[in-house]
Amino acid sequence: MNNTRTENTNNQPDLGAIGARLTALARISWCGRCDAAVTVVLTDSAHLLRTVAQLHDDLTTARLDAANLRAAMQAALRAAGDGEPDPLEFLRWELAEHDGRGRR
Repeated sequence: MNNTRTENTNNQPDLGAIGARLTALARISWCGRCDAAVTVVLTDSAHLLRTVAQLHDDLTTARLDAANLRAAMQAALRAAGDGEPDPLEFLRWELAEHDGRGRR
């Protein structure tokens, strides 16, 4: 198994590299006493890795949604300040887009 670590400059886990290490670890022959324990740890680790990946995707989506909603709010405030007849149009449009993606 490759024990070297690569430098991670963006402070985010490299989920692909972690998955590869777990796969390599799963291929090692263990003694009878260790096999059951290691199998449980590998299974739990794989599940945890999938959960972290899903949470990362969810967080990225939530951040994008928040940024878009904030931009729409700012646009509505600017439009109101400029005397636009319907300054809330920006918010209605963004909220319709937001709701159309099935997120709240």
